[in-house]
Amino acid sequence: MLAYFILAAGFGLLALGGEAALRGAIGLSTIARLPSLFIGLFVVSLGVVLPQLSVALRAVELGVPDLAFASIVGENIFTILLVLGLAASVGSIPAPPKIVFRDGGTMLVASLALATIASTGSLTRWTGIVLLWTFLAYLALSFATDWRRPVLRSLAEGRALAHGRPPRVELCLILLVLGAGCLFLGGQFTVDGAVAFARMEHVSEVAVALTLVAAGTLLPVLFVAVSASTRGMANVVAGELVGASVLNILFVLGLTAVVRPLTIPRETAQADVYVAVASAGVVVAMMLPGWRITRLQGAFLIACYIGYLGFLAWRQGLSPL
Repeated sequence: MLAYFILAAGFGLLALGGEAALRGAIGLSTIARLPSLFIGLFVVSLGVVLPQLSVALRAVELGVPDLAFASIVGENIFTILLVLGLAASVGSIPAPPKIVFRDGGTMLVASLALATIASTGSLTRWTGIVLLWTFLAYLALSFATDWRRPVLRSLAEGRALAHGRPPRVELCLILLVLGAGCLFLGGQFTVDGAVAFARMEHVSEVAVALTLVAAGTLLPVLFVAVSASTRGMANVVAGELVGASVLNILFVLGLTAVVRPLTIPRETAQADVYVAVASAGVVVAMMLPGWRITRLQGAFLIACYIGYLGFLAWRQGLSPL
């Protein structure tokens, strides 16, 4: 029971810390009068992946790099198949050509690169540096293609500035400090709880990272995406979810490898990374014909994720088949 409590506490702290840090950063950026394009592409994008980064860094610090790599792969699969699928099943998700070709194309290329890296069995510090430079190139491309165009306020910006009052510096700083502390503790609790849970239930740490850890770090994203779809804000959902998947590979994985090189679990390299590649390819293909993801396609994505969970259960010997 203790492992369940530690995991739940970790997920709660990650959600609280990510939200607090994001609101604080957005508030300070607004006070500094930074361009909304910079806030949306840089501040918000990095803020959204802070919980994932906290877990990955704690995993390598604790000496379980398998969990770090598997959690990043699992988070991308969870985001693309389940989060995007559930949001689309509520109401179709618009995906304009820029989202499809720029963000979707980058996601597909990054996923293919991830599979190539996984085939080597390790992620070196130099490879991490290349991923970070690629992340900067992606940001530069985003700035270039969005420059002088009207920028839709992101979901995170909408939450952070919901009351319409000018943010206060003191409050923003408090939120940043509070968020950083919660993220640090949340990362510790989540990884420690995941390791304890795996040993208690006699399943691999990789399987726990691909499912429980991935779901726990992304539950707030799931709730926000589905809520946005129901409230008529679906026009920003596809871009934010696809963009988060790109950052998860290029920024989170890259920075984690720079801090400490990773060994890649064999079972993940042989199967799960290809599921991530296939998920990215399927979503991009879905977006192309009508520049949107329909409700039926959303249901198909959910079915694919359920099928993936069944495959993981079979691989762990938990399926009766």
